[in-house]
Amino acid sequence: MGEKAAIYPFYPRLLPYIKHYNKLQDRYEITEVYAPQGLGLKDKDLSFACNHPSIGKKGNLIDNINKSDADILVLVDDIEDDFDNEDFFDIANIALQKGMKVNYYAKSIFAVRDEMRRLSEDYKDNMKIIIEEHKNNELGQTKGSLQTPVILVGGMLDEPDVLEVLLQVYLNLVELGLKVSVFTKTPFSLGTNFHSINALFSNRFDEKTTISYLKETLKEVEHIEQPDIILIETPDPIMEYNEFAHNGYGIRTYMLSLAVIPDSMINVIPVELCVAEYVEMVSKFVEEKYNTKLDGVHASNSIIDSLYVVQSQELSWVHIPTEEVNKSLQSNQGQSKIPITNVIQAGTNMITNNIINRLSY
Repeated sequence: MGEKAAIYPFYPRLLPYIKHYNKLQDRYEITEVYAPQGLGLKDKDLSFACNHPSIGKKGNLIDNINKSDADILVLVDDIEDDFDNEDFFDIANIALQKGMKVNYYAKSIFAVRDEMRRLSEDYKDNMKIIIEEHKNNELGQTKGSLQTPVILVGGMLDEPDVLEVLLQVYLNLVELGLKVSVFTKTPFSLGTNFHSINALFSNRFDEKTTISYLKETLKEVEHIEQPDIILIETPDPIMEYNEFAHNGYGIRTYMLSLAVIPDSMINVIPVELCVAEYVEMVSKFVEEKYNTKLDGVHASNSIIDSLYVVQSQELSWVHIPTEEVNKSLQSNQGQSKIPITNVIQAGTNMITNNIINRLSY
């Protein structure tokens, strides 16, 4: 049994990490997960946030931090959701005063709160501020492209299922005996040795220099870790939804594709759009924009609220039961040349095998 870890704040994007955490590493055990009150997860299974099957881990409220028996409190300062955050300083201070260690993860050096810096100076032995940084003083010195195959995992929406697919594929590849370097969007990496892809876009360079920086950094990781495959969560949704709610234009993902020239992509698409014609259109789009093959699709249980999109010009969606996803896929079974599956219940073996076979491993 490893050190007991408590995490705050829980937000849906962390659900896959918590679900698979014990398979990803063996140094820590997540014993408590504190969710903001706005999510309504007190004493509910965390999977409720995405209407997924139970993962056997319930939410708690940060007010109960005084009762925690965890050894370490993990603070993930990466909130982009529409709920108010508790005061990170007060929470960390309470944990430190009761003898817990604190790891504070920030998106970039520019995002670290001043009060957290001061607190870490007062508790140098028990508090760490963790930011992923790479050398950037020799841009353009590394010649040539990556030698390691790169797989991108992205989606039309910025939804937790993208990370779910990535982690399942990672575990599949590890089971096959392959060494995998991983980049995800969250800065949280306790015990996993994963990297933050968003940290690579926080350098305040212009576009041309950022692309060079991405290339240099990925080659640095390739040189140090010597992986068989590099697995990257795309830094933003890969395509716009429609003219009312463009959902971004995949600009960061496009810059990434210029830096690394990906060998494969896996996409997460809302189940209502997972019909052969649409998936083939997305495949053509991926090939033209990102110069790579779409090797698999996960049908997420997200349903887009079209009326809200028209009224607000913003994307909003709800989660239907995953059993409904299976029914929809069964009615369209075998119509697409590209594998479409419900990863939440069926896993990623089919998609992983499709990629491995095409890359001739």
